[in-house]
Amino acid sequence: MKAGFHTADITPAIGMEAPGGYLKAYIKSIHDPLKVRAAVFEDGREALAFLGVDTCYLQSAKIRAEIRREVESRCGIPGDHLLIAASLTLGYTASVPSLGGYLAGVAYDVGANALSVEWLFHGALFSALWRRWTFWPAAAISTGAGLLRYLVDPTFPTAPEAAAGAVFYLTILGLASCALRAWSGSVLPGYLATLVFFAAYRALHV
Repeated sequence: MKAGFHTADITPAIGMEAPGGYLKAYIKSIHDPLKVRAAVFEDGREALAFLGVDTCYLQSAKIRAEIRREVESRCGIPGDHLLIAASLTLGYTASVPSLGGYLAGVAYDVGANALSVEWLFHGALFSALWRRWTFWPAAAISTGAGLLRYLVDPTFPTAPEAAAGAVFYLTILGLASCALRAWSGSVLPGYLATLVFFAAYRALHV
């Protein structure tokens, strides 16, 4: 068995066009260097390769296919023997540096944070609106109200990337909680799902 590893820098240069958004934007500064990391394992008959790319996602099937073609052309590794993963975490890792602080945060979620949003907004407010309207308008308003409650919470993350991620996932979580309430007739499934989310979220640290 043979194994090989390599890391290459793929940080875009200052002035290059930045992806995302609705208007043209260009890179003006570098926050962190971006890397691509490869690992190859060969047993004398077949080779397997693993590729971790510092990007949030690799959504384009065309780009993934082109990467596989280039690897097969240059390295002789079949494209279907290559696993590609988007691995950008912005420096966050899952850990519990202080068990007491972590349990205090979870207790706050159980007794106040998640409890208030799920029972008041995704429970009472959603039920009242759902009796008058269809599901989606009721769920959208209830989710928006719950999100505002989270935004004013003193424990809400202040780092821009963490705040953006929290807003995205809390929106999905809010809609899912309303759907669980409509399906089960109870706020308990949504409440438990929210507790699981915050238990994982509070373990993220830079």
